[in-house]
Amino acid sequence: MSDGESSEYEEVDALDDSDDDFAYENLNVEEFDELDDELLADDDDLESAMRSLRGLTGLDGTMVGGRDTASPEMAASEVTKRPEVMDDFVRNFLVRAGMTSTLEKFETEWYELEATGKLNKDALGPVPDLYNSNQDLNDRLARMRHDLEQARDVAERASGTWDKFRKERDFHRLHHKRIVQEKNKLLADIKRLRKHYAQYEPTIVELKRKYELAMKSKMLTQLESDKMSAKVREFQSAEQKKESAAASKEKKRLAEEARAEKAKKDAMRSATAVAEEKAARASMSMTMTAKNGDAVMKTTLRENPFANVEFDPVSVEHFALEKTFKGHMMSVSNLALHPKKSIVATASDDATWKMWDLPSGDLIMSGDGHKDWVSGVGFNPAGTHLVSTSGDCTVKIWDFKQKRCTVTFAEHGQAVWNACFHDS
Repeated sequence: MSDGESSEYEEVDALDDSDDDFAYENLNVEEFDELDDELLADDDDLESAMRSLRGLTGLDGTMVGGRDTASPEMAASEVTKRPEVMDDFVRNFLVRAGMTSTLEKFETEWYELEATGKLNKDALGPVPDLYNSNQDLNDRLARMRHDLEQARDVAERASGTWDKFRKERDFHRLHHKRIVQEKNKLLADIKRLRKHYAQYEPTIVELKRKYELAMKSKMLTQLESDKMSAKVREFQSAEQKKESAAASKEKKRLAEEARAEKAKKDAMRSATAVAEEKAARASMSMTMTAKNGDAVMKTTLRENPFANVEFDPVSVEHFALEKTFKGHMMSVSNLALHPKKSIVATASDDATWKMWDLPSGDLIMSGDGHKDWVSGVGFNPAGTHLVSTSGDCTVKIWDFKQKRCTVTFAEHGQAVWNACFHDS
């Protein structure tokens, strides 16, 4: 650099606030505070170990309490250490070596000699100073090694923490740069969109004017459409009145023709019925007598009440399964509906019949008087009795009021498949 040129350098912190208005998020440093507390605790341990080490040694590095002591002016701060006796030294040695069996034998023999008075403690004397010095040195060496290991752990954790902070710093720097780039990109897009919108503003004004004109024309068209719809409804109502009048006339004509045709058919049917009744009375003029104690059947003829009844066909497409319940131990062979109530009776091959409530499926009554499968059941017109047939060649009549079988017919020679009551 030449003599006439001078340079000025300014120290800049990478974490200082930049000129942009971006709001940075604060980091949660609770976990870092906990780590700092651990580091401080480790430092305290190290300092306490150093203080204890300084207490064990004098200023000139000699042991306190040994043969080589410090100067006389330091005698006031020296600690006098009591010499260790021989038996304690042996015990401590055996404990450190883990020789528990030898320690037990030594203790046993020692206390036996002491109890018998054969032990001369004066002849044993204390442990020589050299052993004490070696033991103290070993203890200090062990403590120093322990403190060294703790210091290494603290250094490793501090190094890891420093690396972590450095990585987080780099990450936040990169994140800040990316945010700044995105902000600049968004600002450029906003400027471009504003410019683009300014180009389309005259077109939007023109479209708005056209939209208002279209809405006005739409309202006028709607008014015309309402007027035309009112006229069409009036015309349709007039046409419907004319068609209804013509339909009523045609209906009356057809009804009169139907009544005339029905009267003609009734006359022909009544004449045919009279002729058939005369022929039947002539053929059944003889009286039917009882045989073997059977009842006498009436010969009076009557009209069939269902002869002229027409039933509407049932739309089976609307049928759907409503409920299924198990009531018999074997297959169901027949069923019958009650003539007046929502009750159904079922016959089964398990030699029983049962009566159920509909649609709940609750059991009302059960009959088990047959000895073989039950083939059929049927209610009387009044709904107070039930007839059942079975493979045991019998027919039984059951009275609901008495809740039992009142009559049993056993004149059949083979299985009876079904039975029903006369409608009278």
